[in-house]
Amino acid sequence: MPKFLVERVWEPMDEAELTKMAVLSKRLIDETFSDITWERSQVAVDDDGVIRTFCVYGAPGKERVREHSAVLGCHRIDNIYEIAGDLDPADLPS
Repeated sequence: MPKFLVERVWEPMDEAELTKMAVLSKRLIDETFSDITWERSQVAVDDDGVIRTFCVYGAPGKERVREHSAVLGCHRIDNIYEIAGDLDPADLPS
């Protein structure tokens, strides 16, 4: 299954609200979007306080990721990149 890196920008919210959105996202995947896997997310806050997440999903295609995001709400997707591969410094020669 293809993997995607999804860059999101969230509406202003505190940590507790963001956690609630993550729980909802997981529930939507479990109940409605079972063809999607959520592998991990990184949360970043820029200098203006804007919350961005960078999430890795396995999905049949970008459109399916967009469908999940539309149901989830409270954010916009800035970019979706198909992941071509992984690179881990521990796997590289010294």
